[in-house]
Amino acid sequence: MAAEKEILKHQIALLEEKVEIQSKRAPQGKPLFEQVRAEGESQTLFVSPSKIARAFELQHQKEADAEAEAAAKQQQAIEQALNREHKQRELQERKDERERKRQERLEKEAQKKAKKEAKKAQQEASKKGKAPAKSTNQKPKNQGKKYQKSKATAEAEIVVDKEDIAQPVTTRTGRKTKPTKHFEQGK
Repeated sequence: MAAEKEILKHQIALLEEKVEIQSKRAPQGKPLFEQVRAEGESQTLFVSPSKIARAFELQHQKEADAEAEAAAKQQQAIEQALNREHKQRELQERKDERERKRQERLEKEAQKKAKKEAKKAQQEASKKGKAPAKSTNQKPKNQGKKYQKSKATAEAEIVVDKEDIAQPVTTRTGRKTKPTKHFEQGK
């Protein structure tokens, strides 16, 4: 535990020393008059009232640029915040629109279901009020005619049977069958 404490103290001391060295090496701005010296032909420093005025102009220009840059950053931040709010508002509007459409769809479905149930109830009530319903095993209408024809042929065959002539018999479905020999012998 004590060893860990000593190691941590040593690391802190090294980091503090490193920060101190970096702060000394940090780039520093040129002195105001050094910038003015660079403008002249000879690199000698001669300070005249016009150069002093020019130095102050440069300083004011730097300050104005810094202020303009800060204002631009602030304006950009305001625009970003407004855009963010606008996007959130649009997102909320789309969400509300989806919810509204969903509610409308659910209402329509509920109305359709209610109509369907009412119609079903009405049909059941009309079925109860009427005579007993026909069986569901009914034959289609076109088969009924076929059935009637086969009845007529069956009657004709009955007449033929009375004459004791062995002819093929037609079934209700219209299939012709021959009577078996055993059946013929029994007559």
